[in-house]
Amino acid sequence: RGHLRACDLRARAPEAWRLDVPPELGLLTAIALGNDRNWICAGTSRGFVALWDTRYGVLAKLWRHSARSTIHRLATCARLPLSSAESPPAPLAFVAAGANQVAVWDLAQGGACRQCFRAIRTHA
Repeated sequence: RGHLRACDLRARAPEAWRLDVPPELGLLTAIALGNDRNWICAGTSRGFVALWDTRYGVLAKLWRHSARSTIHRLATCARLPLSSAESPPAPLAFVAAGANQVAVWDLAQGGACRQCFRAIRTHA
């Protein structure tokens, strides 16, 4: 069984919290903390993206990348880089998986893909 553990260096307890990672999800390959520090997004070797609520220690949502390939990197943000300052903040995750592909997932909207970026080789 796998776990995701957090330590609080200010406390005397050996760990602040522990989240269980179901073995069928694969090995953890990427982790990103939410902007409000209330959730953690983790990617696995089998293409799963898991969302944990750190306040209650529960697995809140689970998605699988359409390519079913390893999640290479994760990053979180509240707004897209070129969006206006008036746009409301939303929990977004940049998910890098597959062949040179990065997608922006809206975690509040059930993991809906907002944008997809892909690097394509051209022969000049």
